[in-house]
Amino acid sequence: MSGSLSHSETTQIFMVNSPHEHKMTFEFEYKKSGEIWRVYILNSPDYQSRPTDLHNTNRVMDEDGKYYVSWLPDLFKCEKAVEVSKLWAKGTANYIDTGNFTPNY
Repeated sequence: MSGSLSHSETTQIFMVNSPHEHKMTFEFEYKKSGEIWRVYILNSPDYQSRPTDLHNTNRVMDEDGKYYVSWLPDLFKCEKAVEVSKLWAKGTANYIDTGNFTPNY
């Protein structure tokens, strides 16, 4: 991983191919909140006809109204947060295409 990931904030953009081969772009910001890293969702594809509630989309809203990835266990390393963001992006792409939030396709 890049040395910049040890800072308290960093951003990354990922391109994901969905199960139906649609290219989707995701942008994340990684922020440290106390000892825990949060994966903030800066940009993601439209959910189209899928429900957008926090449970189905595996998101949490912070006190400022910004969305971040819902993930347990808590993320104590930025490198782990980056891994989780990639899984979340794949899961979201699958959810948009199929209605199932699973990153394994």
